[in-house]
Amino acid sequence: MCTVSIFIKNNEVIITSNRDEQASRPLALAPKKENYNNKNILFPKDQKGGGTWFATDETGNVVVLLNGAFEQYIPEKIYRKSRGLIVMEIISHKNPIAFVEEIDLENIAPFTIIIWTNTQKLYEFIWDGLKKLIQILSKEKAHIYSSVTLYDEKARTLRKEWFESFIQKNKNLTPDLIRNFHTYTNKNDKENGLIINRDEKVKTYSVTQVIVNETITSMLHHDLLLKKQYYEEFKTIFS
Repeated sequence: MCTVSIFIKNNEVIITSNRDEQASRPLALAPKKENYNNKNILFPKDQKGGGTWFATDETGNVVVLLNGAFEQYIPEKIYRKSRGLIVMEIISHKNPIAFVEEIDLENIAPFTIIIWTNTQKLYEFIWDGLKKLIQILSKEKAHIYSSVTLYDEKARTLRKEWFESFIQKNKNLTPDLIRNFHTYTNKNDKENGLIINRDEKVKTYSVTQVIVNETITSMLHHDLLLKKQYYEEFKTIFS
């Protein structure tokens, strides 16, 4: 949930997420389809919070989470609800954007959520602990996000430079190339590379990719700790 890239090209959306977590956190359950609020959702489940950092549905909506908003913050001892459950509430709503405009986020930890809707729009939804910011992002350019809770401004800028260099060198981007970027970029930099291992305390747990096109919505999940890959898909039913 700590590095996210978005590519949109030729009616195909490719969103890829690296999940960085405290080593003490339980492994996530492999992605599977579940009926949630009467809607079919595909997601890997966080065993601790019960929610997820990355979810898609059979109508082509996608929601992906990063911890933090604009800057580092001091966490409260107790929050009302896990941010992963907020992801589930958004993806399971008939109109995700109308829902985020109305949702009460009092006593919810700061976050950044990227939402791709089946209306072919890309949104950035930020909650800084006090107020919401919801804006439409350009579909004409690629985007990368690094969580402010783990990467300072210098590291985020450096990672953006790696990303831009990757795009320049690869004019015909494929899902495999994007996953390779998320897996192998600056692999010797265990602090700020795309796959981190900070003294066995904070690690990159997984790389997950969702692809939405005119026929299929799919999720490929690579569990780096178990060294296993999982694949699930929907036949996309645009509503």
